[in-house]
Amino acid sequence: MLVYLQQRLALAVPVVFGVSIVVFAIVHLLPGDPVLVMLSGANATPEQVAELRAQLRFEDPLTVQYARFLRRAIVGDLGRSIFSKRPVIEEITDQLPSTMELAAAAIAIAVAVGLVLGILAALRPNSWLDRLSMLVALGGISMPSFWLGLLLIFAFSLELGWLPATGQGGWRRLVLPAATIGLGYAAVVARLVRSSFLEVLGNAYIGTARAKGLAERVVVLKHALGNALIPVVTIIGLVLPDRSPHPPSGRRGVTVRLLSRRKAAVLGAAVLGLVIALAVAGPAATRTDPLKMNLLEALSPPSAAHPFGTDQYGRDVLTRVITGARLSLVTGLGAVVIALAGGLGLGLVSGAAGGWSDLLIMRVVDVMMAFPSVLLALVVVAVLGHGSTNVMVAVGVSLIPTFVRLIRGNVLVVREQAYIEAARALGCPPRRITLQHILPNVIAPVIVLATIAIAWSIIIGASLSFLGLGPRPPIPEWGVDLSNGRNYLLRGWWISAGPGVAIMTTVVAVNLVGDTLRDVLDPRLRSLTNL
Repeated sequence: MLVYLQQRLALAVPVVFGVSIVVFAIVHLLPGDPVLVMLSGANATPEQVAELRAQLRFEDPLTVQYARFLRRAIVGDLGRSIFSKRPVIEEITDQLPSTMELAAAAIAIAVAVGLVLGILAALRPNSWLDRLSMLVALGGISMPSFWLGLLLIFAFSLELGWLPATGQGGWRRLVLPAATIGLGYAAVVARLVRSSFLEVLGNAYIGTARAKGLAERVVVLKHALGNALIPVVTIIGLVLPDRSPHPPSGRRGVTVRLLSRRKAAVLGAAVLGLVIALAVAGPAATRTDPLKMNLLEALSPPSAAHPFGTDQYGRDVLTRVITGARLSLVTGLGAVVIALAGGLGLGLVSGAAGGWSDLLIMRVVDVMMAFPSVLLALVVVAVLGHGSTNVMVAVGVSLIPTFVRLIRGNVLVVREQAYIEAARALGCPPRRITLQHILPNVIAPVIVLATIAIAWSIIIGASLSFLGLGPRPPIPEWGVDLSNGRNYLLRGWWISAGPGVAIMTTVVAVNLVGDTLRDVLDPRLRSLTNL
């Protein structure tokens, strides 16, 4: 154990070093000049700018600046804020207690809600209770957190007045933000608990405990719960479990037949097909220009003429939702193509080649995964600039580490199989073994991940647009329109409701198809749920 810990700590050193390089590079790649900010921009003279740059030693080579940055960071000196003029470490220290409170409250909500839903679903598989629990979990994982936050503020703060939307001090201020964060993770916890519980309940020792006549409550709480909670602990530790679906053992016809038996998959495919058809039709579906303004009809509620109402400029919300589906779907599909192209190549090389290639690729992946997906995408967009294309690239880059880890993990399993050893013994070159024997047997979980990643991409892309980094108004896009309606929650709630429902409906449809693919291609889950 001690040797293993030493190895992991040794591998963490280059990751920390890589993170420091990325942070330093981000600071220099982001647009804007901190000197101009410190000198109030246009009011500064060229002489003042040059003098301050010399004082801050910005004219030194980048290698010298990085060495100075790293030396100070090691001793806890992160510089001074250009806004408050205080040391950055003090700014972080002041905000840390509130951050920890929020994180603890969100984790408590996620674990409590997720455990209840997951256990109820696992104890009665394929029952109405299972379907209801997983439907709630699916809704939670498919709802963008920024829209959930708006709904909670509208319901419990603006309408009912029970909880404050902002402020400090007291437990009441934590409820809405903690629920916004925790309910999304509760859906993830519920799905993991259900899957893990189903697997644990199928083990021999559970059957032995039941054969001894132990009460079901004792079997569940004493023998099954502890082993089933391992994925939950993993999620809380912010480590993704490397447990991907097994390669499919059946033929394509079996997969299609099993898919057709799942009503959820058929429903998801039908809804997704409808969304795609409406996106292709665009404004022709409603025969209304999504950019046409009519101030006389501004903030009109839903009616026969405008089923989704109108926005603050009198534009038809339904037409903008339908037209905005184009950019949102293209962003999702394009981002997955980028992530798949980068992740497939790197994952195959890392898993099949091993050695230094594997070590180098995985350390780069670890550096990328040190940054949350939204933050990583946010940085890429900030560097590349605004626009739907840059959002698509940013989302795709942020998803590459997930594909690399999944593909590498499956390659490591497949390359040890007997038929791969036989191919090596026959003298097949490594490239042929990788492309003709390993790749076809790891593609099934990649298809599942790519399907689910489309849903992630739509949500992340909408999040960036919601923050103002996507297409510029008045271009119709779900995240942009949802952001435009947040200032009219009381007078025009339908402005945000339209794109919000569109995002959630599309993501639910994609997740239904992805979940069914996962169940079909995983023999363990198929046997446990009697698919």
